[in-house]
Amino acid sequence: KTWSGDNIYSNINDDNDDERNSTSTQSSMEEMRRMLQHPLAVAVGECGLDFNRNFSSKSEQRRAFRYQLTLALELNMPLFLHEREAHEEF
Repeated sequence: KTWSGDNIYSNINDDNDDERNSTSTQSSMEEMRRMLQHPLAVAVGECGLDFNRNFSSKSEQRRAFRYQLTLALELNMPLFLHEREAHEEF
């Protein structure tokens, strides 16, 4: 990951609707937390629930989303959210 440039900031994303890239492992959770410590990281996300494509199970998406919400609270950072066909749970 490269951070450079003036006035360029980043949100840190975990693609929790795709198990291949999600916070399904302890190491990916730790990596996301580490990246959010960078001074140019300004938000957690894009994160949320996507029950339309279901590349990962609903339970895996919920677990990853809860983790991301917890990170945002712990680090006092805003969230960049999305929702697709999961309005009742969102």
